[in-house]
Amino acid sequence: MEKEKAIIFDMDGVIIESEPLYRIAAEKVVNNHGGIYTDEIGKKEMGLGIIDASRVIIKETGINNISPESFSKEYMEEYLKISDKMLKKNEGINELISYAKKEYKIAVASSTNVEIVEKLLKKINLFNEFDFVIGGDMVTKAKPDPEIYLTASRNINITPDKCTAIEDSLNGAISALKAGMNVLIVKHSLSKHLTFPNTCIIFENLFEIKNYLSKINNQE
Repeated sequence: MEKEKAIIFDMDGVIIESEPLYRIAAEKVVNNHGGIYTDEIGKKEMGLGIIDASRVIIKETGINNISPESFSKEYMEEYLKISDKMLKKNEGINELISYAKKEYKIAVASSTNVEIVEKLLKKINLFNEFDFVIGGDMVTKAKPDPEIYLTASRNINITPDKCTAIEDSLNGAISALKAGMNVLIVKHSLSKHLTFPNTCIIFENLFEIKNYLSKINNQE
């Protein structure tokens, strides 16, 4: 039977425990250019595409000896070096995906370039689990614009009102809400102090999200 609803996953901070690795990479690149990277800057850039994140970092740190394009290249190269050694899946993601596949079409909508998204998903043996994967370089407007979620919705042939997004960042949550989707937030150490829109449902971990989805499906 054709599935009539979908779960669309953000990748960084939801599927993989990558946000701390991005912070390490950003701090190193900023330091190399004579600036200081802080947790507040990290909160502002979380969930943005790499170019937009680089613009935020350059503006907030005051470094003026590098363009956003050049910074983003150094930033991503440093992140990939770190992730090659330290990347791991978030606890509960295997169980959540295994359950979700039974009831939903599942997709990934990440601000990261799709080549890197695919590489990282393959590294953790999850790429083939998804019906569709979209990266930030496949749209013209990055999160918090809704384009990436609307594009994912069209490609899996499920209307936005039948889609649920799982996010960890404020920019991602706003993107999915603007697309007309339900939004579930999984918090982690770097997002636990963020304030999300009231329409989002907040969870402490992915196991809680799996249990929530199971409960609402049993009620239907």
